[in-house]
Amino acid sequence: SRDQSPGTILPGFQTQVPVTIVDAFGQHCLTCSNMLIQVNCTECVNSVQYFPVVGGNATLSFTVSGEAGIASADLYTSTESLVQNPTVHMTVGQCPAGYGFEDGVGCRVCPRNSYSLGSPFVNQECISCTDCPSVAEAGSFCFESSHVFCAGGSEVFLESSYWTFPRSHYVERGNWAIEPHLCPYDFCKTDAPSTFGHFCKPGSHRVESSPLCGTCEEGYSEWNSICLPCPGPNALLIVELVM
Repeated sequence: SRDQSPGTILPGFQTQVPVTIVDAFGQHCLTCSNMLIQVNCTECVNSVQYFPVVGGNATLSFTVSGEAGIASADLYTSTESLVQNPTVHMTVGQCPAGYGFEDGVGCRVCPRNSYSLGSPFVNQECISCTDCPSVAEAGSFCFESSHVFCAGGSEVFLESSYWTFPRSHYVERGNWAIEPHLCPYDFCKTDAPSTFGHFCKPGSHRVESSPLCGTCEEGYSEWNSICLPCPGPNALLIVELVM
């Protein structure tokens, strides 16, 4: 057979691999039907599966449940003869942001009141956000003492007037516990909950990634806790100084 081994796959996500049955001369066996391909995969949710061959073609479908690394599936025909290319090799990646790894299942969407920001290094589990009840009405905010609300997946909101580090800060250091900090004055958004990239007060001309939104944007300077545009050079003054 000829198969198209998949690239990087994610645990818990269904993977499909087309397979073509060929004869002894390497030609597509169009008359090959009424047979099955057995797939043995110890890293899959179903360790043994069977797929029909129609017109010399079959589509294998399986779900890997193991952690990141290398996985493989061995293929056999129902005629008890090993097919020409008996192994499908797969690279298993990490769960993406918004998903948590569950052993034996794979990646699952983090439910409400939990989150994950993803990591290129380890399969992250869903992290509990607060002690708020998970049965609360969808869309209602519950901050408790941590000033953090999680809508599920990778959606994390802070209570108004709070700031935290950029998302990349948590991913790179491998510690995903959100650290909310109360902003001074009205540097941060004060009228509604906010998420990564939107903590600074709109129109304040403050740098989102700066601690507590404490730095003014380029071209602005702080005066009395307000970022004001820097005035351009006074041409008349420059001329007088030169003279």
